Amino acid sequence: MHKTQTLLSVGLLIYFLNFIFELGLLLFSLLKCIFLFVVKSVAPPRLKSVEGEIVLVTGAAHGIGHHLAMQLASLRAIVVCLDKDKEGNNDTAHKIRTRGHQSYAYTCDVSNRSSVQDTAIMIIKEVGIVTFIINNAAIHNLNPLMVQSSEDILEEINTNLMSQFWILQAFLPSMIDSNHGHVVCISSMCGVAGVKDMVPYCTSKFAVSGLMDSLGEEMRAYATGVKVTTVYPFYVDTGMARDPAFSLILHAWLAMAWKVETEQYFSMLSCGLEQSSWLSGACARSGYLVESARVGFPLLFSAVSPTQAASDIIQGVLRGYTEFSIPKILLPAQRIIR
Repeated sequence: MHKTQTLLSVGLLIYFLNFIFELGLLLFSLLKCIFLFVVKSVAPPRLKSVEGEIVLVTGAAHGIGHHLAMQLASLRAIVVCLDKDKEGNNDTAHKIRTRGHQSYAYTCDVSNRSSVQDTAIMIIKEVGIVTFIINNAAIHNLNPLMVQSSEDILEEINTNLMSQFWILQAFLPSMIDSNHGHVVCISSMCGVAGVKDMVPYCTSKFAVSGLMDSLGEEMRAYATGVKVTTVYPFYVDTGMARDPAFSLILHAWLAMAWKVETEQYFSMLSCGLEQSSWLSGACARSGYLVESARVGFPLLFSAVSPTQAASDIIQGVLRGYTEFSIPKILLPAQRIIR
């Protein structure tokens, strides 16, 4: 009996010490994140110049990609716009040129390897060696996995994930040869915490995070002059984010991942949502009666304009950050929570 009690006491002591150790690690991680966040906010690294750099921006026809192209051109970068939307892509490049900057537009389906390879040959011949890659192109489908067609899933994976490989295969070798360049991926907070009704999208973004982490390790080993940055935007007011159903799912993401307060009931009219069987189903799946959503901490979680998002992305990239979120506090806080 005495031996059993001794073993039990030792077991409880080990459990208690392990709990204290884990708690200490949590507090250390929290303090480290807060310290780094404060340091980067108060004394951020100096911005590097992109003047004369040939910057490739995918998905340049609309949204964040359009504004990234415009703002990078204003910093005297030579911007190469890539998008399968020929009209929108040409319009972006035309706007840049009318402001006195250099820009080229190439119509390309980045999900198609042959299309990327053929376009890369033209770019290298007509513009020069790309030294800056911004993989921004992405699509999404808002539906439960079981009702998404195989074609929709493949299109999303090919556009959001496989395109990254095709672009890297086409342009990264020259960066490695010269030991100079920067690879940027515009991911999503959906690549950090999953969201219902967006399984293929979240899967592609989680995979992209793994790709960029691994690529960063390879560049540190084989080409230290080639930098890697992953950006995790949360809620950017693009065409995708303006979709009422997408907004609804973002609120579900907050409730699931952050436990922030939301209204239990929403006003269908105030959201401007039409009553439909799909939407009713989406609301039910999200655990809400659709009537309007109020998110806690609006200064932290409110929508960011594409212009502001592009500016924040460029600032973070040119300061040499390996990864960051928009808003900045979101990623370190999420890392601690998970």
